[in-house]
This record gives sequence, C-alpha cells and structure tokens, in this order.
Amino acid sequence: MAKVQRFFTVLSETCNVKHAARVAGVHAETLYARRRRHPAFAETWRQALAIGYERLEEELLRLSLASLTGEGPSLFDPKEAIMPGTGLVPKASGSPDVQMALLLLNKHRGTVEGTARPNANSKRATATETDAWLEKRLDGLAKRLAAVAK
Repeated sequence: MAKVQRFFTVLSETCNVKHAARVAGVHAETLYARRRRHPAFAETWRQALAIGYERLEEELLRLSLASLTGEGPSLFDPKEAIMPGTGLVPKASGSPDVQMALLLLNKHRGTVEGTARPNANSKRATATETDAWLEKRLDGLAKRLAAVAK
C-alpha cells in the first residue's frame, strides 16, 4: 500500500503517470490494469490527476505571466529551470520542459473534466487483426506506387 500511496502523491504533484509509477517503484501497466478493475482506485487516480493538473496549469500560468511582465525568465531562457515542484525534469540545457507540461495537460484533460471515454471495455487487437490491417494498408500503398510509376 505504501507504493500505491507514493504513486498517488507523486501523481498529484506532477500529473505524470509514468514518472509517478517510476518514483513509487511500480510498473505503470500494473497500475493501469488495477484502475480498469477497481472503480475506487480509478476514482482516486482521477482525483490525484485533477490535483496535479491544476498545479501544472497554475505553474504554467505563473511562468507565462512572469515571462510577459519581465518579472521572470523568458519561457525560452535555456539558463533557467523554473518549474520546481511540478516533477518535470529540466532538459539537459537546464530549460523547463514546457512542451512536456502542455503534453500532460492535453493528455489528461478528458480524465480531469470527466469527458474521457472509459477504456475498461476496450478490446486489444489480435495479431491476426493487426496483420490483416497492415496487409490492407501495404496493398493500397503498392497500388498507389504502381500507379505513380506508370
């Protein structure tokens, strides 16, 4: 239970599932499976994400306003790492990974707003289905290439 609690704590700080799982020492796939099977776990996950999402939005807004008013470093200043506490790891150059923050916000918006389609009933394609799909696409591509070559 301590690992799960650590996962939710880090998730609520960062809005980053993979990072939170890594810090907690748990495989993300195991957590995703548990979320699909246990509604209470899924709700706790959603709440932790909502907290992390809000923190990330606030930090990006603070960063943007400071950049615009000249009271803080530019969003593009490679010498500043200005997103402490968000769990975002600065790039090697030391600049904040604003693109990662935006990606996380976009990725989790539906979950936080309650508009994400549940994937509990999602079906994973079989190898035969994926092979058939790929063959169909490759056949179409071969036909288009043959038409262009004529």
